[in-house]
Amino acid sequence: MARKLCPASSFLYANELNSSGLIKKMPVFGKGRKERERRNFLKKEVRRDSKGKREYGLKTPYIFVNRSAKTIRKMFPLLFGKDGFVEQRFEENQRPVVVLDWGCGKGRAIKEFANDYGEKVRAYGFSKDSYKQWKGIEGVKLIHETKEGLLRFLKNDSVDLIYSNFGLSFLFPTFKFQAKRRHVEKGVEYIEKLLQRVSKGGKIAFEESYTMGKRVRAILKSELAGKAEIEYHKGMVYLTKK
Repeated sequence: MARKLCPASSFLYANELNSSGLIKKMPVFGKGRKERERRNFLKKEVRRDSKGKREYGLKTPYIFVNRSAKTIRKMFPLLFGKDGFVEQRFEENQRPVVVLDWGCGKGRAIKEFANDYGEKVRAYGFSKDSYKQWKGIEGVKLIHETKEGLLRFLKNDSVDLIYSNFGLSFLFPTFKFQAKRRHVEKGVEYIEKLLQRVSKGGKIAFEESYTMGKRVRAILKSELAGKAEIEYHKGMVYLTKK
């Protein structure tokens, strides 16, 4: 089945696993070239080579790929729950809240949120790896891409909430010997690009870097001054777009 896809506006539904490896019965975003041969990406990691060409390699193992919505609620108490951001945003705008799980892993949490909130949310999940568990997910649009490629699928000022469970925090150096300002700035630069995709009053939430917290705080404050309000709560960073 060959079909041209338009990033940020279209997705492809299918019904079973075909010979070229496309999962069916789930929305899967792809690069979208007409007549392009689709690779079998199950259990694969998608990345870019030095020329920007898409290639596939072995999946990188992670230990935080199957967190439940219950766990995410505890991690981000300001976002979810009866008086959380999602409910407030829906009441204010009276339209579905666009929520993106950045680094969704097997998709368990975002699937449960989609079920819990129903028509109150439009749920998206992003991961550079794909998982067989995606096949049974309904009500969530999944994006299998690199972190840079993800930006093609998000229009500016279109997302209400981006949360990340041990995803965005890995953009920053883990060890002090890596913590030169330019290394931290690379992570902040990507956060700033994501912020452009967030609508006014929308949020980005992720864990604070445990080893580089103070340096990241300083650079976030410097680079995002006038663009976002920054709040820290129980080890989490909350950015609210101005």
